Amino acid sequence: MKYNPGYQVESYRLLRECGSGSYGTVFLAENVVSGQKYALKIIPENNLFSQRELRGIVQYMQICPRSGLMQIYHAGRCGDSFYYVMDAADNLNSEPEYLPDTLENRIERGGRIPPQSLLEIAKQTEERLRFLHRSGFLHRDIKPGNILFLNGEAVPGDIGLLTGKPGSTLAGTPGFLSPQAAAGTRPFTPEDDFYALGKTLYCALTGYPPEKYPAFPADLSLKECKEVITLYNRWCSGHCEPEAGRKSGKKILIIAGTVTAAICLLAVSSLVFRVNTPPLPPPRPNPVRKEFCSVKEALLSAEKRFAAHVPPPGFIELRPKLEAERQRLRAERNRRSREAYQGPVSQKELEQAVKAPDLAGREAEYYVRIKHKDEAAAAFDREQENNPVLNYFRTADYLAEELNRLRMLAPMPGLEFTDFSADRKKFEDACERLEKLERELMQNPSFK
Repeated sequence: MKYNPGYQVESYRLLRECGSGSYGTVFLAENVVSGQKYALKIIPENNLFSQRELRGIVQYMQICPRSGLMQIYHAGRCGDSFYYVMDAADNLNSEPEYLPDTLENRIERGGRIPPQSLLEIAKQTEERLRFLHRSGFLHRDIKPGNILFLNGEAVPGDIGLLTGKPGSTLAGTPGFLSPQAAAGTRPFTPEDDFYALGKTLYCALTGYPPEKYPAFPADLSLKECKEVITLYNRWCSGHCEPEAGRKSGKKILIIAGTVTAAICLLAVSSLVFRVNTPPLPPPRPNPVRKEFCSVKEALLSAEKRFAAHVPPPGFIELRPKLEAERQRLRAERNRRSREAYQGPVSQKELEQAVKAPDLAGREAEYYVRIKHKDEAAAAFDREQENNPVLNYFRTADYLAEELNRLRMLAPMPGLEFTDFSADRKKFEDACERLEKLERELMQNPSFK
C-alpha cells in the first residue's frame, strides 16, 4: 500500500513526506489527540531490510528512554507494513514549510560548516555515540543525513541499522564505510562508527563528497581548520578512544604555584640543613625511549616489508584450491544461518524477546529468528577460528587494506604528531603470520 500525506496511521495523521529510500519512508506526522508533531517511519514488511530494521528498533527502545538519544515513542502495524514514531528534527525552515534540520540539509543550504561550529557538533555526536557503544550497541550508518538536530543539539538519527551484536552482514552507506567494514574482513566495531563520523566531519568542513578524502580545498585555512582536521584524521585512521581531558587553567595555576613553593622550600632546606653525605651512585641508564614513527615512515616500512614477501614454491598454484575451500566454508556458514532462521521458535523465547506490548506478535518472532541466525553464524565462526584457510585470507586482506589505508593517510595534513609505531608493528606481525600460514598450507595433505 502506498502512503501519502493526509492518510491517518492509527492516531497519527501524515502531514508531509520527509524522505524515502530502500529502507522505508519517513513522514512528519501529527498526533490527532495531542497535536504534537513527530517523525513517523513506515517500512514495508516485504522489504529486504525490514527484519534488520525491526530488530534495531526493538533493541534501541531498551536504551533510549531517559537518555540524550533520539526517542522512539511507539511502534505498530499498519496493513502490510510496520511503523514507528520518533522525535522529529528541528525545522530548518520557518513555519508552515518543514525541512528536517540535519547536517546534510545544513550543508546543502549554507555550504561548508565553520570549524568552531563543527567541533561542537562533533562533541555532541561523539558523546551520544559513546553512550550507544557503552550500552553495547553499534549505529552502523553515521553520515550527514543521519545527524539530526533536536532542540539545537546534534543527535545520531535513523537507527534502522543499529545492532547490539557485531555486524555479520554488510550495512551502512558507501563512502562512509571503513575499508575493513566494506571488505567484510571483520565484524563491525565502534571504530567503524567513528570512521563514518570522521568522514562526516570531512564532508561538512570541506563540502567534498566522502570519496574525495583526504583532498583539501585550497581556499580553506589549514590553521583555522587544524582541530577538525586532526579529529577526523584520527577517527578515520582507526583511533576512536577518547582524548585525555585537559586540566583547567585554574588547576594549572594551582599546581604551578604548589610546585614553585616546593622548589623554594627544598632550596632553603638544603642551605640550612646541609650535611656531609656520601657520593651518590652513578645514575642508572634511562629506559629505551619509544621510537616515534610517522605515517610516511610506516608506509615506507610496510611497502618494503610487503615487497620482500615471496610465497613458497608452488603456493601460487595452490591458490585456486584455497579459494574453492573458502567458498565452501562461506556456503556452509550461510546454510547453517538459514536453517537456524527457519527453525522453530518457542513461546518462551517470544515472551522473553519483547516486553513492550506494542512489539508483540510477528515482530517478536522476527527478532528471535534473527537471533537464532546470528547465534548459528557466531557458533560457526568459533568452530573455524583456527582454520588456516580462513586465517590466511583474513591476513592477506588485512595487509592489502592496511597498505591502502597508509597510502591514503600519508599525504594528509594534520598527522605530523601522530605516532604510527603500533601500526608498523601490526603490519610486520601480519606479514610474519601470513608467511607461517603459507608454509602450513603447503604442508597440509588436504591440498596436495
